[in-house]
Amino acid sequence: MPTIGELVEQEAVAVARHEPLANAAKHMFEHRVGAVVVLEDSTRLVGIFTERDLLRACAAGVDTQAATVGNWMTHNPVTVTTDTHAAAALQVMIDRDFRHLPVLGEGGVVGVVSMRRLSRALQHERMG
Repeated sequence: MPTIGELVEQEAVAVARHEPLANAAKHMFEHRVGAVVVLEDSTRLVGIFTERDLLRACAAGVDTQAATVGNWMTHNPVTVTTDTHAAAALQVMIDRDFRHLPVLGEGGVVGVVSMRRLSRALQHERMG
């Protein structure tokens, strides 16, 4: 059974809480990711900002150039570690209705794992 550390494909894309929503959306689009981690002092995880958060803000009619990530992010997100088994991480996502989880390693945030990535990895493992 694969661990999260084996499945994280790229470094986490990070933003600061004071950045405008439009900047976070631009980073997500450029890096082709559905979530960015929110770091304080460039290292400490304080939140995650996802496609769903952006959609919620847009539906509320906010100005994405003026509204900040810190006002719309999920604070103190649930995380997994590189040692977490993929099936356990997927179960957390199903139970908590998440599609993205920040992954922590020895040096802090090492990436974000998506439900899609976990589902594909587990399906591939089952099929041999």
